[in-house]
Amino acid sequence: MKKYQLTGRSGISCVLAYAEGVLRGIDFGENSTEPSFFVWIAEFLFYEKNLSEVCKRAKFTFTEAIDFVPTFEYFWEKYDYKFDRKRAEDKWNKLKEADKIAAINYIDKYKNELRRTGVAQMYAKTYLQNQVWK
Repeated sequence: MKKYQLTGRSGISCVLAYAEGVLRGIDFGENSTEPSFFVWIAEFLFYEKNLSEVCKRAKFTFTEAIDFVPTFEYFWEKYDYKFDRKRAEDKWNKLKEADKIAAINYIDKYKNELRRTGVAQMYAKTYLQNQVWK
């Protein structure tokens, strides 16, 4: 099964799962439950072969996440602010897969923004709790 993270212009993201080129699952995490978004996904992204063209026209981004399982260990190392691991891991375990991937993908952008503004980095627990990537 191939998985892709799809991110819209508004920042809403989901994970699409394809098997044999056909959409088999969508994980929206805690994102939009707006019916029109579900219809859009089902209608235009049902076949994996349409993914690139549809995302290009809609100005969405997508990244392939083949066999990528977002683990807390990976997040912890990438976030690199080692404080209160237990509470951060508890927050991590409550996230949906789409949010875990989005949290990891947003770390670099978040750190660049911190450097630009001079604001201190949040504890990992707070980053996850506040869902900064949204």
